[in-house]
Amino acid sequence: MDASPTILSPAQRTREALLDAGHALAETEGLAGMSVNKITARAGVAKGTFYLHFADRDAFILALHARFYEHIDAAIAQARAAAAPGEPQAWASLETYLDACLRDRAVKALLLEARSDGVLAEAAQARRAALAEAAVPELEALGVTHPQASAWLLVGMVSEIAVAEMETGRPDPHARAALRAFLQGAARAD
Repeated sequence: MDASPTILSPAQRTREALLDAGHALAETEGLAGMSVNKITARAGVAKGTFYLHFADRDAFILALHARFYEHIDAAIAQARAAAAPGEPQAWASLETYLDACLRDRAVKALLLEARSDGVLAEAAQARRAALAEAAVPELEALGVTHPQASAWLLVGMVSEIAVAEMETGRPDPHARAALRAFLQGAARAD
C-alpha cells in the first residue's frame, strides 16, 4: 500500500529548508560552522525567519538531532518488520542504526561534537538512556540474564562502532561481528 505524499505547509517547508541547510553545513563545516547567518544564507531566508522556527542555535541543533533520529527510528522499524522475531530483529535494529550513521556521517559527526555542549549533551545522554531502556524488554525476551547491564553495553558498543566507522567511512565487519556475537552470547548466558 502506497502512502500518499505528505503535503507541507509553507512554514513547514521553510523549517525543513533550514534543517537541510544545517545538514549541508554539517558536512562542510561541522558544529563550529553552524552559525545562524550561514544557515539562513544557505537556506535562502532572512535571519529573522530562523527565529520564527527556532529559539536559538541550540534549539536548531536539537532539532537536527531529533530529525536525524526520526529518520533512523523509521529505518529501524522497517528493518524490524522484515526480520524474524527474536535475535534477528534485535540484530536488524543494531545493524540498521550503524548503517544509518555511516550513511549520514556529517550529522553524526555534528552530534558527536555536540555531546560535550550543555543542553546538547543532555539530549545525547537522554537518547542513549532511551535506547538502553527500549532494548531491555527485547533482551529479556531473548532470555538475557542481566538485561539492563547488557542494554547499556550494547548502546556503548554500537556508539563506539558508529564513531569508528564514521572515521573510516566504511563498515567494520570485525566490530560488527563482535557486536553480534555479544548479542548472541548475552542471549545464551546463564
